[in-house]
Amino acid sequence: MAENGPPASTTAVVAAFKRLQALIAERFAPLGIHPGQDRLLAELWERDGLSQSELIERLGVQPPTVTGIVQRLERAGIVRREPDPENRRISRVYLTEKGRELERPVWEAHAEVEREFFKNLSADELRELTALLERTLGK
Repeated sequence: MAENGPPASTTAVVAAFKRLQALIAERFAPLGIHPGQDRLLAELWERDGLSQSELIERLGVQPPTVTGIVQRLERAGIVRREPDPENRRISRVYLTEKGRELERPVWEAHAEVEREFFKNLSADELRELTALLERTLGK
């Protein structure tokens, strides 16, 4: 480690993250979504009609983050919000047909990015890297 400046491990992880985000953004642009929006969509692909509170809990983010993502996806015609029929104070988020049609292309984009980004690693190295990164996250 250099005496001045960030440790090499930190620098490498940050650089890798930025490159990965850029590759994902490139693949998502033609789909009309941005990195991060796919996480919210994945929750709706699993269970459509979640409330914004449920999305906040599942994603582990702050309420303004979910509100912003939902608003952008709604403007793009990917989701719609409707009041809960039993409690009008609760807003439920539903996929539109356009939102449902994005599931396969989003997962294909992720697979393409993974192949490109990790092309210089063997399958064993990729499994080891994944395990090490998960350990840093306490998993």
